[in-house]
Amino acid sequence: MLNVIKNKYIYLHINLLCIIFKGKNTHEAMKTTLKRELNLKDGRTFPKGANFTVFPSEKFPDHKAQCLPQTGPAVFLQYPKLPLYFNDFHAITESELETACLDGFCPSITGEDVEPDGHDSYGFPSWLIVMGFC
Repeated sequence: MLNVIKNKYIYLHINLLCIIFKGKNTHEAMKTTLKRELNLKDGRTFPKGANFTVFPSEKFPDHKAQCLPQTGPAVFLQYPKLPLYFNDFHAITESELETACLDGFCPSITGEDVEPDGHDSYGFPSWLIVMGFC
């Protein structure tokens, strides 16, 4: 009897964790355009101005973004590369990074002010998480 109760508890606990994890990724996806041409290793090329829908990767939400073009499979890019290719992502400057380490706020990769170990309204992490400081 104790084993059955234990198994039901584990099952309930796992389901609760799955619900919490799924709830974490219910943020609205960011729609953006390319600021320059994107050439991939698999031979695909996307022209400047191409439309993409970008959101945090489910497998690596603090390290990679899943970028969906209008047609074709998704592209996965590490967060530091997003400001190089997409218009709505902002690179962090050295002075902003220094201020973020000393202050209670840090910009996310979309430019929103969040807690140093926090995520913005789209689910993207702060630059301190991306850089590995948190």
